[in-house]
Amino acid sequence: MRIVVLSADDPYIRGGAGGKHVHIKLFIKGLKKNGYKTILISPHLFNRYVMLLFYDYIGGIFSRILKNKNLAYLYRLYVVKYLLLYKFKTKVKNFDYIVCEDILSIEVANMVSEKKKIFAVIHGPIVKEAINHHSINPNIKFPSINLMEKIEKSSYKKVSKIIAVDNNIKEYIASFNFPEEKIYVVYNAIDTDRFRLTNQQEKIEIRKRLNFSEKKVIALIPRRLVKKNGVIYAVKSLAYIKTNFPEDYKKLVFIIAGDGPERKEIEQLKRENNLENLHMLGYIAHDKIVDYFKMSDIVIIPSIYSDEFSEATSLSALEGLATKNLVIASRVGGLKEIIKCHETGVLVEDKNVEELGNKILDFVNNKDRYTSIIERGARYCQNNHRYDLHAKKIAEILFKE
Repeated sequence: MRIVVLSADDPYIRGGAGGKHVHIKLFIKGLKKNGYKTILISPHLFNRYVMLLFYDYIGGIFSRILKNKNLAYLYRLYVVKYLLLYKFKTKVKNFDYIVCEDILSIEVANMVSEKKKIFAVIHGPIVKEAINHHSINPNIKFPSINLMEKIEKSSYKKVSKIIAVDNNIKEYIASFNFPEEKIYVVYNAIDTDRFRLTNQQEKIEIRKRLNFSEKKVIALIPRRLVKKNGVIYAVKSLAYIKTNFPEDYKKLVFIIAGDGPERKEIEQLKRENNLENLHMLGYIAHDKIVDYFKMSDIVIIPSIYSDEFSEATSLSALEGLATKNLVIASRVGGLKEIIKCHETGVLVEDKNVEELGNKILDFVNNKDRYTSIIERGARYCQNNHRYDLHAKKIAEILFKE
């Protein structure tokens, strides 16, 4: 059986740290491990100078000179669509099924499917995410948000079955009148071979190599700096701890691994509160970030409900569990589906700075109380979120009649 995985995103760009990028690479690896011949078609296969001209340069004219983000976004969608179409026709000779990773891929698949079934894995609401990431502006009248949502809606109607990564996304897709019985929830998976902590000595050695103290409690926030990820609330919780519990603040180190449009606001908050224990490392490629997970004690996923959607099944949360961190996450979206509070991790209300700060403080002063929670979280990941089992489950749903 020959499977084509089609993606409008380049899963190899800048080390592929995004959740969707990691999913695609692990999904293909898992399919191959389960005996499926699999090929990926995505823009990374195209000449980079062509991409620079048609995607970056001309798209930039719409955005910077015409001051129309929406037009730039829509233009880039069509550029990628037709580049994908060209690449599919030149690279793929025969296939049995196409698995699409986004709505552009669905559009292309329908142009080349030869009446074969098309499937999709949907990671989130594309238009709402674009608003949240500041890629489009809901106040611009042309092209309007409604026009883009119509494109999204029409795409879903063209597939046979859809995999949603959590129940929120399932409900979202169903809201476009897609039959619920054809939507299957399969939570995300991680590379549990890489994301696992062998022993405490490994943690100590990594800290020495990366110049972090062995004695501090390290809290990692592995998040892109966009509104929905709520990183600013984690920083506010550190400011709360410094103001109210200065001695405990001295025991803590916060590390933000990620970049994005919220960076300036977070840097300003850091300066205003003199948060010298906060390290902003910027973007870290996925093949490098594993060491930061392994050397940490806490992983914070402070996501919020924003622009009418919230966090899906966070890969960072799963990677935090697998590397034996206490994962403290907001009670939103897919996070509350994969984390059982005080069983495999800790859940707090989103935007509740004091509650988050107090949970961190409780861990700092009562580590032993959380040992069994951390161990259960690691076992849960090993048993339920391995990439090979994940790919096998999706294949059984999609490819078997």
